[in-house]
Order: sequence, then structure tokens, then C-alpha cells
Amino acid sequence: MEKRYIRLKELKPNLLRNYIPNEKYLSSTNGLQDNEVYPLKTDSFGNQVSNLERESLNDIYLLGASTIESIYIRPSARPHNYLEYLLLKSGYDYSVFNLGVSGAHTLSIINVIINKLGDKKGSTLIITLPSNDLSILSFEKNYFNSHQRFASIVPASDKRLTYRPVLDYKPYIKNLEIIASICRILELNLIFTTVVYTGVDENLSKLNSLAIEFCKSNNIKIIDFKNKFIDSSNLFYDKLHFLPKGSEVYAKTIFESVKNNLISRGIDIIETHELTSKTTLNKKMIWSDFFKVEGYHFIRVIVDAEFASDSDVKQALMSVDYDVSPITTNLIKSPNNEIGFFSYITGQKNKRMEVLLHIDIPSNCSRVRIGLREWSSQKVKIHKSFITIVKV
Repeated sequence: MEKRYIRLKELKPNLLRNYIPNEKYLSSTNGLQDNEVYPLKTDSFGNQVSNLERESLNDIYLLGASTIESIYIRPSARPHNYLEYLLLKSGYDYSVFNLGVSGAHTLSIINVIINKLGDKKGSTLIITLPSNDLSILSFEKNYFNSHQRFASIVPASDKRLTYRPVLDYKPYIKNLEIIASICRILELNLIFTTVVYTGVDENLSKLNSLAIEFCKSNNIKIIDFKNKFIDSSNLFYDKLHFLPKGSEVYAKTIFESVKNNLISRGIDIIETHELTSKTTLNKKMIWSDFFKVEGYHFIRVIVDAEFASDSDVKQALMSVDYDVSPITTNLIKSPNNEIGFFSYITGQKNKRMEVLLHIDIPSNCSRVRIGLREWSSQKVKIHKSFITIVKV
């Protein structure tokens, strides 16, 4: 007898992959660039981690479907990165993990909570209800169908689906009840948000009305995004998926809704500095101003760049001036004093992508400046680059 398994909808653990939307997908969107590459990284548990990859005192998990997963947004603009930045900048010592995955629905979220968050007592779960439940509820056996693609237990054999003429929403409400009960038992702080979409959709509005009614009846917090996004098509590249500005609005709304129930250290845990924007690199180093790093532990540099076709390795170079000597660092030392300590920047030819660089702060270093210049390519265009210094 063939063994069967519960389908755990997640991104693969220890994933390091560049996503590129194909032409067919791009033709159905408004606002995605046809030359952009979107790096995505997960940890050993299949969580999308923030650019800081910092261990905090408390955890927040974002759960949902592809809207939250946000594959086709550059990493620094994904919802979990925006939210973690807002928290740390305001003194809230939290790490934000993204467990969104394409195709998720409330039953698959139940499986994720039980199997991945069962030992995360005290953590906060923010579940953005998926639009996919609407499709599942239209199937004759809803969440318990045996279709090869949609079944919760695999392998499944059915190739065809039977649809219901009238939707039955009771299984959906039951799943919300199960989620609430599991979170209570596991001592997880549960917050729902409505299905996020732009425009008018009576069917999704029905799902949201049911969820809001359920949460009010059971004293569960729910964040309603209707007034934020109904007339905001400019924040989405299609009906359901964010552009960077939409992701930012989502994260800010979450932050404002939850901050009063979180614990603050009362100090800024991160600080950001601009490096350079809207420029093409040349042989002259572009330096940031010096900034103080005392009390901070490491630096992350994010470079959003468009790479040319004239080279495929070491297209640009990042230099670090520690303003002190001798110094112990993880960077390479150039014999050219103008360059000093450096790291190469490499991206895909003819593509725009965001590159993340890490710099440890030596204990005897009190201030730093960071520079960018061309190396093997003469046509690297910097759209935006910035520096974040971080406390452990």
C-alpha cells in the first residue's frame, strides 16, 4: 500500500533561489519590471527571514498565501522586512518571519501552526486570510477533496473536480474555530487580517464579513484592510499581489494595530544611512558620510542595482573605511589604499536585483564609512543603496 502524507504547504528549508516571472505572468500584471530578479532565502525551518537575520527576544510570524509570500517583490520590500524594520526602529525587539506560501488556505495554515509553531509559546501569529479558501469551498468535498493538486493528503489520484452550485461556508468557519482553539492551547497570540485585495469582489467581501463576525463573536483581534486597499490599485500589480508601496502600507497598518500590545525596550535597535541612489558607478569611489557604530554589532548594506552585459562576475566593489588601524575584519584588504577593505558585488547580467552584504563591526571601531565603485563592469546602475547598523 502506498504511503500517504499530509501536504505541508511551505517554502523549502534552506532555500536560496532567484525568482524570475515569465512572460506570460508578466503580461497579466501592471507594474512588474521584465528585467528584475527576486532573491529569496529561507532558514532551516522554511521561514523567510528578514535581511537582518537577527535573533530577537520575541517572534512574530506572518502566515497567509502568495500575497504575504510576495515572491515578486525585492527582499527589502517584502512585508516581513518592512514590519521588522518598523518594530526595531521603534524599540520593539522582535524578529518577523514570513510563512506565507502560494496556494495556502485555512486548513493548510492549521497544519503549519501544529507542525511548525507548536513550540513557539508566546509568539505572535498574524494570519492574513487567504483568498484561496473561496476556490476550495467551491469544490464538492471542499478541503477534503482528492484532487492531485488541491488535496491535503497526498498522493491523491483525482484529476477532475466536481463543483458545488452554492457555497457552504460552514467548513470555513470551522477552520477559523480550529485555528483559534489551537492558538489558545499552544499559548500563541493570534491576530487575523481580512483577505487583502484591491477593487470590488463580492465573494471575497463575503469571506471577510464572515471572518470579521467570527472574530467579534470570539473576542479575537482582526485587522480589516478594506478601506486601505479597495481604491488602491496603484499599490498592487494585480488584484491580490503587492507592489513595494502596497507591502509598505500593509506593514505599517499591522505595526500601528499591534504595537500597543508589544513590549518595547525603549531604544532604537537599528539605524539607517543612505549610501547613494540613481547613479551609475565609475572608477571614482562614492562614499557615504562617516557614521558612528559604537554600541552596534554589525552592518548590512543593501544595493538595488541594475547590472550590465559586459561582465558576469565582480561587477562592482564595496569598500569599508573603518577609520582606525590596526583592524580585524572579515573583508579583503586591497593593496590600493584608496580601496582599502572591500567586498565584491555580483548580480545577473542584464538584470536588476537586490544584493545584500554583511559587515562585522570590530570592537575597536567607533565610526565607519562605506563606498561603492565600478570594478569589472562599467555600467552598473544603482537605483538605491542604504546601510543599516544593528544591535544584537
